[in-house]
Amino acid sequence: MIKRILIFTIPVVFFSCDKLYNGIVKDLEVPSKDPILTCQLFVDAKDTLIKAIVGQSYGILDSVNSGINDVFLSLYKSDTLLASWQTQSSSSSMVYPISLSMPLSNGTAGVVYRLECSHAGLNEQLVGEQVVPSKAIVEDLNSSYTIDTADGYRGLLVNYSFRLKDIPGENQYYLLTGKIKYLDSSTNDTIEAEIENWTTSNLAERPSNSLKALLLTEDRIDQDINVLCSGRYYDFPYNVDPSVVIETTLSIKTLTSDYFQFIESYTTYQNTFTNPFAEPSRLHSNMVEGIG
Repeated sequence: MIKRILIFTIPVVFFSCDKLYNGIVKDLEVPSKDPILTCQLFVDAKDTLIKAIVGQSYGILDSVNSGINDVFLSLYKSDTLLASWQTQSSSSSMVYPISLSMPLSNGTAGVVYRLECSHAGLNEQLVGEQVVPSKAIVEDLNSSYTIDTADGYRGLLVNYSFRLKDIPGENQYYLLTGKIKYLDSSTNDTIEAEIENWTTSNLAERPSNSLKALLLTEDRIDQDINVLCSGRYYDFPYNVDPSVVIETTLSIKTLTSDYFQFIESYTTYQNTFTNPFAEPSRLHSNMVEGIG
């Protein structure tokens, strides 16, 4: 029997850990960037009180932005001035409301709204436009509800089925929310609560938990949308029989493409901003020359 001895050479590198132990400080120069004007204005067709959120961008290491003074805002409806107002120099808030004499719109599709926002010090003007979309056309709506204990809670599960008719020439975007009313037998009070969690069984799920809503779109295909969805209200009382549910309400709002994309990007941001391994998410903006 022949015995062989195999000799391996294992390189070993020794180095000083003194610098690592004591720490190496290296100054990095972060390029400065001029602030950008930011403005948000979310409105509903039925609104008579609108609130603009005005501010300016700031670095991640800077102190929190508390707003900006002397910003001029103008809201137009098809080139007709509806309202103009200015942020107050004495205000520390970022929210600036103004009341209108009548609701923004009667739901007429195709009406163009334009928001202009300017500040002399920042030498720029933000402009954003939105076109009122067509109302949703809902057919064959059916609903049912049952007690659900699948997640360890005694919740009320509300099921909906309906069809959203296609509107030729438009890409449809919708926001679904729901409420329930039930009678609390212990107090004899009528309780109204929002449906909190949404799922769909036949469509791409786009839940927005922060809004307690479900987003739906035809995904740029001209066709009717057949919807099978469910919403849960988790804290349905143990001492309440489901037979005392008085009504369930489903609200379907038609959204613009920009608002739909903003909600999707905001939902992604909320789901990932605490995860250091997640890809950076950017909020959708439709304001030219700025953010908003």
